Amino acid sequence: MPDDAIILFTLGRFNHQKGYEDLLEAFSLLPKQIESRPVRLLIAGDGPLSAALRSKARSLGIDDRIMWLGWQDDPSPYFDMADIFVCSSRHETLGNVILEAWSHRLPVVATDAPGPAELINDGENGILASRRDPEDLARAIHRLAGNGDQLRSYLAENAVKTLVANHTRETILRRYLAMYDELEKKTF
Repeated sequence: MPDDAIILFTLGRFNHQKGYEDLLEAFSLLPKQIESRPVRLLIAGDGPLSAALRSKARSLGIDDRIMWLGWQDDPSPYFDMADIFVCSSRHETLGNVILEAWSHRLPVVATDAPGPAELINDGENGILASRRDPEDLARAIHRLAGNGDQLRSYLAENAVKTLVANHTRETILRRYLAMYDELEKKTF
């Protein structure tokens, strides 16, 4: 891994709903270098499409720029070394991986699947691309990778604010308790 690389990171189960086929195609559309820095993709995970995804990467001619990390019980070091997290899901209910990326102060490019679209305000705390559209996903990644640290820092900062305001254990517990108080008032 070159020291000056722009590192994209993704993780999850290798199945069709995660859209890794689209991510590989999008990655193949990206230049090998952005702002004179090599672009690399780290993929953590495993699943039924593992062999097919690796074969697709080889056929697209991008396998030499990808690190296949396998399943990771603790992906924290990879979140920490990455510059951008990519969620290419075709279907995602919440997007726990997005929350995890945010907890590592990592800017996110995600597809507009229901979960990510509910979490991300495009251009404010992340960047959204169209599902099943590798060209749009590549444009979104390039936009974030090609704007230096300023846009990435801005999105990561806002993402952390969103995480703290809406998704911490304390916030969720407080909301549940308020909901139970309201239900109790309506019951009696």
